[in-house]
Amino acid sequence: MKSNKEKSMLDENLRKRALAQLQQLGNRSDLDGIEDITQLVEQLNLHHIELEMQGEELRQANENLRRARDLYFQHFIAAPIPVFRVAGDGRIAETNIAGVELLALEWRVWKRHPLSLFDFIEKPRMRARLRDALGSTFEQTEVNEFEIELRDAKGHERVFSVVAQAVSAPDGQKAERALFYLRDVTETRAYSREIERLSLIAKHTASSVIFTDAERRITWCNESFLNLTGYSEAEVRGRNPSFLQGPETDPKTVARMRAALDRGEGFIEDILNYTKCGRPYWIHLEVIPRLNAHGHPEGFFSVQTDITRRLHQEKELRSLRMAVEQSPSTVVITDPSGAITYANPAFERSCGYTVEEVNGKNPRLLKSGKQSSAFYAKMWAELKAGRPWEGVFQNRRKDGTLYWEHANIAPVLDDDARLIAYIAVKRDITEEKEAGERLNDLNRQLTEAAAYAQKMAKEADAANRAKSDFLANMSHEIRTPMNGVLGLSEILAETDLTEEQRELINGVRTSGEVLLATINEILDFSRIEAGRLELHSVPFEMASFFNDFTLAMRPAAVRRGLEFFVDLDTRLPVVVIGDELRIRQVMANLVTNALKFTPKGSVRVKVEVEGLQPEAVRLRISVIDTGIGVPPEKQGFLFREFSQVDNSLSRMAGGSGLGLAISKRLIRMMEGEISVVSPRFPDAPEGERGAEFCFRLTLPLPSPTESSSGEPVCEVVLSEGAAPGSFAGGHILVVEDNSNNRTVARMCLEKLGHTYEEAQSGAEALLAMRERSFHAILMDLRMPGMDGFELTACLRTAKGWATASQTPVIAVTAHALTKDRERCLAAGMNEHLAKPYRLEHLERVLKKWVGEGRRHIQTGSAEGP
Repeated sequence: MKSNKEKSMLDENLRKRALAQLQQLGNRSDLDGIEDITQLVEQLNLHHIELEMQGEELRQANENLRRARDLYFQHFIAAPIPVFRVAGDGRIAETNIAGVELLALEWRVWKRHPLSLFDFIEKPRMRARLRDALGSTFEQTEVNEFEIELRDAKGHERVFSVVAQAVSAPDGQKAERALFYLRDVTETRAYSREIERLSLIAKHTASSVIFTDAERRITWCNESFLNLTGYSEAEVRGRNPSFLQGPETDPKTVARMRAALDRGEGFIEDILNYTKCGRPYWIHLEVIPRLNAHGHPEGFFSVQTDITRRLHQEKELRSLRMAVEQSPSTVVITDPSGAITYANPAFERSCGYTVEEVNGKNPRLLKSGKQSSAFYAKMWAELKAGRPWEGVFQNRRKDGTLYWEHANIAPVLDDDARLIAYIAVKRDITEEKEAGERLNDLNRQLTEAAAYAQKMAKEADAANRAKSDFLANMSHEIRTPMNGVLGLSEILAETDLTEEQRELINGVRTSGEVLLATINEILDFSRIEAGRLELHSVPFEMASFFNDFTLAMRPAAVRRGLEFFVDLDTRLPVVVIGDELRIRQVMANLVTNALKFTPKGSVRVKVEVEGLQPEAVRLRISVIDTGIGVPPEKQGFLFREFSQVDNSLSRMAGGSGLGLAISKRLIRMMEGEISVVSPRFPDAPEGERGAEFCFRLTLPLPSPTESSSGEPVCEVVLSEGAAPGSFAGGHILVVEDNSNNRTVARMCLEKLGHTYEEAQSGAEALLAMRERSFHAILMDLRMPGMDGFELTACLRTAKGWATASQTPVIAVTAHALTKDRERCLAAGMNEHLAKPYRLEHLERVLKKWVGEGRRHIQTGSAEGP
């Protein structure tokens, strides 16, 4: 199609040609001229038709242009929402009237100085969101939707929902502009948040909330309503709230409510309802109609507040008023200025004034003058600060007598925190005050006595600790020579002696053993008194336990010409957990005591299982003798410290009077019980009653125990004991500074078939260890210069010595406490042997650490460090 300019030029050329030919024809008369005119007319007609067609096309183009302009104005310029044509960097290339009004753009200024959407965004988070949205819009052909906050013409932050799409370039190149259609959703978002907030309030408010439809059926309720009524949501949905009413509900109130609902109006009422379980409760009910667009109710909104407690409180308030009137305490109420407005009858009885006499007066008329002005100033400072005050003051009655009152005074505030009154509750404490003064005197005396008692207790505790330390030190000092006495006596008894000499040496040994037993009892008692005695629970075999115990006790019974038996229950478990040493000590105390007071007959140990569970066993262990017995009136003294039934018998039999007391304390520490009975046993000799001491213990088991098939679990061997020297050949180093103790060790080792060397100090021992190796070292702890602990440390860290660091070290010491043994083991020693020791004790220890499988040792010199 030709352009308008081309068409105009063509028309002008045709017109000029036509005029020129007409002028020529005016001068011609031949037929050729007529033919030329005819051709020209035909051309003119054709051109005229072409011009008409071109004119129609032009009119159609103009109409399309007009329509495009209308659409552009309608959909862009006059669009009701802001529309922006923006570049990829956010610059505004073009906008409509709504966009100009939104951002308050000044057209001329904006055209000269283009603005960017970023200029209207404050928050960094929103600026980042816009950058992301621009990037995604220009990278895709689909519509991009997002929300953004812009600052409007008034400077307010508003929320817009944006629909963005890149504008396609006509040449197919990447789009350089995008259209942003903005819809203001600020109010919508605020409304949504408000709806959410109201929904949360309705859901979580303490008040009950329900919604009903136009037919008054429940469509929604909150959790508080369900909790109040006891129904589930499924049980109430679709029902009329009237189902909550019951037999005591006021019918007049129900009628007023129905009339208001029929009129589509709200109302406020207090009504009695019933829970699902039938419990009545009162609610304050406020119903509001929900109207549709035409103003007609489409449902109702109901808020219910449980006022049952309030009504009860009002009832209680009436009861409280009656109680105040009848209270023995004085109750006085004043106005903010302090003028009395109310006083109960107890006030009249307390001070002698009538209510009429004090009405409108200040309570200061009761002042006695005994309290200072500062006292009352402090009281009023508390009250005027809105805080209650409590205290005691002395007042004066109408007749002039003085009396003491304990008062609680509090300010009374209204709902706006304004002071409206003071209330005082007072109680006459005159008699209590006088009694308190007497009590204070007694308390002062008691405090002084308690302080004195505490001082005495501290001194007694210090004395007790000093006693324990003294006894421990004395034990060490006594045990060291006792080791020589008993050791040498035992060795001497094995030599060829006359009967008289043997009798004398046996007397020495027996006296030493009694003395040692007394020392052990005193030490145990001292440790128990000081709380230093600890129990150790470890597994041990009952067969070995009772076998060793029988072998240890039987010789003493044989020497006294008594029979000694041990009866065991066939249900005894193989292994139990407990303190083997302390159980053996209790049994030894009871058996020794029985042997001591049984001139003839027998002593029997009976072990019974009273209860057997997979995790524990309960044992009853009895020691039964045929001795002199214990009279019933004397049995209460048996387990007391330092007490004996008959002092004459104690002088005859010996003893410290601590054995049974220690046994009782040990059994209690093991959560057991111990007792004694002294009936007339059938097998007791004539004139003897006999006695039975028994204790019960519950001992844990290491694992479930299988019951026996009838054979005894433990077999007691009543042999005389194995002969010493069953193993021999060890080379032993004896480190001891006491000559008697060295003699004891030397002669015991010879009896057992060992060779030995002696060292009187730690330094001599080191020299010996440098030159030779030993199977074991018997080491004293207290030595001049280098003691046993230092020597052990040197041996354990020795380098270059053939066997020094591995040689078993056996501490032979008068330090016999458990903590002493633990200290020795912690220092690197292998065994602890308490002085005085017996030959069999030393034999057992050496067999353990030397024994049959002793290693080969080097007898030549070894190079030291």
